[in-house]
Amino acid sequence: MPEEQKALDNTPIKACNIIKEKDKPTQTNQTEEHTMKKAELKAIADRYEMGIIRQEITGLGVGLYLVTDEDIPELDTLANNPPFEKFEGVIATKEYSPCDNTHTYRVYCPANWFDLWGWAE
Repeated sequence: MPEEQKALDNTPIKACNIIKEKDKPTQTNQTEEHTMKKAELKAIADRYEMGIIRQEITGLGVGLYLVTDEDIPELDTLANNPPFEKFEGVIATKEYSPCDNTHTYRVYCPANWFDLWGWAE
């Protein structure tokens, strides 16, 4: 395996960095917590044509995903929340792929926001 690939495989994703360095001062720890309402997230999902993350067996929606070449400021703000400190509302992650230079956003929502057909009304 080339040395460059080994270095990429050992690079932790952003969410892991936040958890491991929780007590160190970082930009994430210095920002205020942002929450998002269902209507706001639905508007962002429509604007950027986000796909629905579904449970494999039941098909029930659990969140949204987006693979993009550009940063999405609204989702960056949400992804910069410290994960799992308050398990309310939505949890968002952002991963960068150096292989194809894309960002993958995943936003996990409360169970009552989705059903088998998409957004629960």
